Amino acid sequence: MASEIFQEVYPFTTESINGYFNKIDFNDKSVLTVGSSSDQAFNAILLGAKNITVYDINKNTSFFGKLKRQIIIENEDPEKMYQEIISSTKYPYSRDIFDYNSLTKMNNYMTTKSAYLKLRELLIENNTKINYIIGNILDIATLKDNKYDIIILSNVLQYIDKFISKEDNPYDTLNKLFLSLKSHLNDDGLIQLLYYYGLSSINYDYSSHYYSTSSIPRCVEAFDTDSIYLDEFSSCYNSKKKDAVLVYKKR
Repeated sequence: MASEIFQEVYPFTTESINGYFNKIDFNDKSVLTVGSSSDQAFNAILLGAKNITVYDINKNTSFFGKLKRQIIIENEDPEKMYQEIISSTKYPYSRDIFDYNSLTKMNNYMTTKSAYLKLRELLIENNTKINYIIGNILDIATLKDNKYDIIILSNVLQYIDKFISKEDNPYDTLNKLFLSLKSHLNDDGLIQLLYYYGLSSINYDYSSHYYSTSSIPRCVEAFDTDSIYLDEFSSCYNSKKKDAVLVYKKR
């Protein structure tokens, strides 16, 4: 089961968050996001979000996020913060860990010491901005009638096959999820639907791929809207390549 598989914690992001976060207006916005590293939440706070709900199937997400917040508060030096987090043995870590210098290009709050200290100050001032909920993104009934301005899904939808039975069509599932997510989105809000690492021609192909949702044309069909766009930026793995996000804008 997916709930048993995705229990490792990513100590830091593995995507270029600042590649697309810097193009989104987070100021005074309500945010729903996935993210076992909590970096999506921390970056959203730095960029002015008023409140963040972290919704993740990983039961360790909440505990690790609160530990990471405390480590940031206790360390004025971002490099010391980094070392303390990656050396922690309290949680099962993914082996996919970037070095400190790489993360300064991927995480807004690590780009400069002043940005880090600003986040630290914001975390000290308010410890209620982040609310953690354990849940499967395919079943968001626990969100009730809550509405958000921004919904961030990282790349979790590329693992859709692990959440559904072999008989189910992943694109039908995407369509149902999309309709559900839209019901939780405020007017003029946006959903970051998919994150593509190393965007290439295969993402535009209908051929088989390790990820069923790698096909951009099929995903666009599943979401059945003309309010979707692809935003490209420098890859976190290879400076000569591009990463990208598929984004829906509610109009």
